[in-house]
Amino acid sequence: MRFALSFSNGKIQATLKDINNDPFPLLTDVFFNSKKLDEEISRFSLQGRVNHVPPFEVSCKIPEDLKRISFAFFDEVHRIWQFVDKKIAVSLADYYFNVFSHCFWRKYSGQGYHLLATKALEAACSLATEWESLNQNRHVHKGTPYYFLTSSYMLSGDLDSMYASIFKAIEEDKKSKGASLNNLDAYKDSPAYSYLVLKDSSKNYLYGAIKNIRTILNDYIKELNQLTNWNFSLKEMDQKFSTPDLEDIRFLFNYSLESYLKYQNQFAELPIQNDFYRIRNAQNIFDMCLVVDKILETRFENDFLAIPRRRRNEMTIANGVYHLFDHKGWITGIPNPGSLKGELEPKVLDIKPDDALPLLFRNDVTLNGNPISVPMSVFIMTWLLRNFAGHHIERQRVFTDNYGDIIKRVLWATLISLMEM
Repeated sequence: MRFALSFSNGKIQATLKDINNDPFPLLTDVFFNSKKLDEEISRFSLQGRVNHVPPFEVSCKIPEDLKRISFAFFDEVHRIWQFVDKKIAVSLADYYFNVFSHCFWRKYSGQGYHLLATKALEAACSLATEWESLNQNRHVHKGTPYYFLTSSYMLSGDLDSMYASIFKAIEEDKKSKGASLNNLDAYKDSPAYSYLVLKDSSKNYLYGAIKNIRTILNDYIKELNQLTNWNFSLKEMDQKFSTPDLEDIRFLFNYSLESYLKYQNQFAELPIQNDFYRIRNAQNIFDMCLVVDKILETRFENDFLAIPRRRRNEMTIANGVYHLFDHKGWITGIPNPGSLKGELEPKVLDIKPDDALPLLFRNDVTLNGNPISVPMSVFIMTWLLRNFAGHHIERQRVFTDNYGDIIKRVLWATLISLMEM
């Protein structure tokens, strides 16, 4: 910290602390209408309700007096945003939601009422959204509650809500932090975006989760390196994924990997191998394969279009795998993807995963009479699974019995594809 100073404007007084390398001041001792904001909020209790019979509703209502105080505070924050200092306005909004979270979200979580804690944060976001709807063209920064919501959804295993909340936090950072710093990329330094790209920073509130995923990814990379004598690294993966063309692809990759890890953690003690999960897992496998498909498309699209009479919308995973194999020197004398497919024995791309994958797991497949390597087999498997899962809703035992093996090999295909970027 370099210095602290007093701030007073209108109905708000606070102490501003300037933190090294942070453009947004840290606020302490915030007063509103001559009353300490922490004490004003903490004197209220939310009206929570849990229905323990179907439809199992959980609700949390903010008292009208707290709503009135909050709306008046948001009015002042907006005035400071418009006429005084945008960065201070963002910090004031963060302060309000930090106090709200401490008074209700942390309190309920500490008492074991995790659903009620989540509803309290949702109520805070709804409160700010209601104020915005009543004040057109006005905005209060809501990045903090949405990011805290991410951890609540993470705890409950609600992956879809978790990712939706992360993206809402990023949208808030784009609106508020981008405008206050005159930098449209400012959101990329935010905790929410850092989570999405798994940035290795211990300052992040969710760093424990990030570190766990990075450790798992590093183990996959080490195993691939041992099989191939390559020297790919997690740092290189980060650098390759940082290409702007791959941003959305990386988000889907991270979501799909977390979906698999959630499944593994949930059923670690009692594996679930039933027909529902054979259908459900196929969707996640398809998403992972789609990541490989789109990385290959990004890398080899120009090679594909250089072929006479080829059009961009004709690029398929078959073309991507073929161009990768050709680029790596893994094939010779094979003129096109159809010939590559035809030279495989057995014809694993023409049979169902239950029959094809055991052959590929054992590397019991040849190309032009020669055994295919592990890197080649993971792309043949990805090609097969991408097309099967994309065109069929059909139960396959391997989608549960060998789910982890499939994810590992498709993830290896992702890493090898990234090496070529």
